[in-house]
Amino acid sequence: MERTPKNEKPAGQGGQSEAAQQELFEQPPFSPVWPNNATKAGQLLAALLEGATLNHPEFGSIARTWRLAAYAHTLKRKGWHVRTLTEDGKPWTGKACGIARYSLEPSDIKAVKGASA
Repeated sequence: MERTPKNEKPAGQGGQSEAAQQELFEQPPFSPVWPNNATKAGQLLAALLEGATLNHPEFGSIARTWRLAAYAHTLKRKGWHVRTLTEDGKPWTGKACGIARYSLEPSDIKAVKGASA
Protein backbone atom coordinates (compact mmCIF):
# COMPACT_ATOMS: atom_id res chain seq x y z
CA MET A 1 0.00 0.00 0.00
CA GLU A 2 1.40 3.37 -1.02
CA ARG A 3 1.61 6.13 1.54
CA THR A 4 0.71 9.70 0.62
CA PRO A 5 3.53 12.15 1.37
CA LYS A 6 2.68 14.51 4.22
CA ASN A 7 2.56 17.61 2.02
CA GLU A 8 0.16 16.10 -0.55
CA LYS A 9 -3.57 15.63 -0.19
CA PRO A 10 -5.15 12.29 -1.08
CA ALA A 11 -6.98 12.09 -4.42
CA GLY A 12 -10.39 13.75 -4.33
CA GLN A 13 -9.35 16.42 -1.85
CA GLY A 14 -8.38 19.10 -4.33
CA GLY A 15 -7.65 21.72 -1.72
CA GLN A 16 -10.67 23.91 -2.35
CA SER A 17 -11.29 26.32 0.44
CA GLU A 18 -14.33 25.91 2.64
CA ALA A 19 -15.66 29.25 1.33
CA ALA A 20 -15.54 27.99 -2.26
CA GLN A 21 -17.38 24.84 -1.27
CA GLN A 22 -20.03 26.77 0.66
CA GLU A 23 -21.15 28.41 -2.59
CA LEU A 24 -22.18 24.98 -3.86
CA PHE A 25 -24.82 24.56 -1.16
CA GLU A 26 -27.76 26.68 -0.19
CA GLN A 27 -27.42 28.10 3.31
CA PRO A 28 -29.87 26.57 5.80
CA PRO A 29 -32.70 28.84 6.92
CA PHE A 30 -32.22 30.77 10.14
CA SER A 31 -34.12 28.71 12.69
CA PRO A 32 -32.55 28.93 16.15
CA VAL A 33 -34.07 27.36 19.24
CA TRP A 34 -35.60 29.90 21.63
CA PRO A 35 -34.65 29.53 25.30
CA ASN A 36 -37.31 29.78 27.97
CA ASN A 37 -37.86 33.46 28.86
CA ALA A 38 -37.61 32.63 32.57
CA THR A 39 -34.02 31.42 32.22
CA LYS A 40 -30.83 33.49 32.30
CA ALA A 41 -30.22 32.55 28.64
CA GLY A 42 -33.70 33.88 27.89
CA GLN A 43 -32.91 37.14 29.71
CA LEU A 44 -29.67 37.46 27.76
CA LEU A 45 -31.39 36.83 24.42
CA ALA A 46 -34.10 39.40 25.20
CA ALA A 47 -31.47 42.05 25.92
CA LEU A 48 -29.42 41.16 22.84
CA LEU A 49 -32.51 41.28 20.60
CA GLU A 50 -33.03 44.86 21.77
CA GLY A 51 -29.56 45.63 20.41
CA ALA A 52 -27.70 45.59 23.73
CA THR A 53 -24.05 44.66 23.96
CA LEU A 54 -23.17 43.26 27.37
CA ASN A 55 -20.10 42.35 29.37
CA HIS A 56 -20.03 40.36 32.61
CA PRO A 57 -20.44 43.25 35.07
CA GLU A 58 -23.33 44.72 33.05
CA PHE A 59 -25.16 41.41 32.77
CA GLY A 60 -24.50 40.76 36.45
CA SER A 61 -26.39 43.91 37.36
CA ILE A 62 -29.35 42.79 35.22
CA ALA A 63 -29.50 39.06 35.95
CA ARG A 64 -27.60 38.76 39.27
CA THR A 65 -25.14 36.22 37.86
CA TRP A 66 -21.54 36.04 36.70
CA ARG A 67 -22.14 33.19 34.25
CA LEU A 68 -22.62 35.31 31.12
CA ALA A 69 -20.17 33.24 29.06
CA ALA A 70 -22.13 30.06 29.81
CA TYR A 71 -25.42 31.64 28.72
CA ALA A 72 -23.84 33.10 25.57
CA HIS A 73 -22.49 29.63 24.75
CA THR A 74 -25.96 28.15 25.31
CA LEU A 75 -27.41 30.60 22.78
CA LYS A 76 -24.67 29.71 20.28
CA ARG A 77 -25.48 26.00 20.66
CA LYS A 78 -29.14 26.81 20.05
CA GLY A 79 -28.29 28.42 16.71
CA TRP A 80 -28.00 32.12 17.61
CA HIS A 81 -25.06 34.05 16.15
CA VAL A 82 -23.63 35.59 19.31
CA ARG A 83 -20.50 37.69 18.70
CA THR A 84 -17.72 37.87 21.27
CA LEU A 85 -15.40 40.87 21.41
CA THR A 86 -12.62 41.42 23.93
CA GLU A 87 -12.32 44.78 25.66
CA ASP A 88 -10.13 46.28 28.35
CA GLY A 89 -11.32 45.12 31.75
CA LYS A 90 -9.41 47.69 33.80
CA PRO A 91 -12.44 50.00 34.35
CA TRP A 92 -14.32 47.04 35.80
CA THR A 93 -11.62 45.08 37.60
CA GLY A 94 -8.96 47.67 38.33
CA LYS A 95 -6.39 45.41 36.64
CA ALA A 96 -5.08 45.19 33.10
CA CYS A 97 -7.05 42.29 31.65
CA GLY A 98 -9.45 41.50 28.87
CA ILE A 99 -13.14 40.84 29.38
CA ALA A 100 -15.68 39.66 26.84
CA ARG A 101 -18.49 41.78 25.41
CA TYR A 102 -21.33 39.91 23.73
CA SER A 103 -23.72 41.05 21.03
CA LEU A 104 -26.04 39.46 18.52
CA GLU A 105 -25.43 39.53 14.77
CA PRO A 106 -27.58 42.26 13.19
CA SER A 107 -28.93 39.71 10.71
CA ASP A 108 -30.40 37.69 13.61
CA ILE A 109 -32.10 40.77 15.02
CA LYS A 110 -33.43 41.71 11.60
CA ALA A 111 -34.73 38.17 10.97
CA VAL A 112 -36.57 38.10 14.31
CA LYS A 113 -37.98 41.64 13.99
CA GLY A 114 -39.05 40.95 10.40
CA ALA A 115 -40.77 37.68 11.37
CA SER A 116 -42.76 39.32 14.18
CA ALA A 117 -43.94 42.27 12.07
